[in-house]
Amino acid sequence: MKILIIEDDAIQALSLEMIIKKTGIKKIKKVHHASEALDVIAQYKPDLMFVDINLSSSISGIDIVKKAQEESEISVVYITGNSDSTYRKKAEQTQFIDFLIKPVHPKVLENLIAKEMSLN
Repeated sequence: MKILIIEDDAIQALSLEMIIKKTGIKKIKKVHHASEALDVIAQYKPDLMFVDINLSSSISGIDIVKKAQEESEISVVYITGNSDSTYRKKAEQTQFIDFLIKPVHPKVLENLIAKEMSLN
């Protein structure tokens, strides 16, 4: 399974990566800039993406997912520090398997990954 983390906060991205590695997954890429995300998605072809909604850009994580899902089916887990229902409603314009509020408990991520691995 190939995982892509789209997160502008390097510490948050590293934390996610460490949790994911504990599940035994080795193929993990991180993107910190929204401007790079679509190119990396097209080249890397991830099976699962963990996407921060509020990136330090005019392009949101939701915008990136919309464009990526026009090209192929990719499982997505949104991760955000904002529990405002507006973001959830915008995210519902895409296909996603979960919408998590930071900080995310490692066990929640491990269970999501295990479930996705069993489906692939």
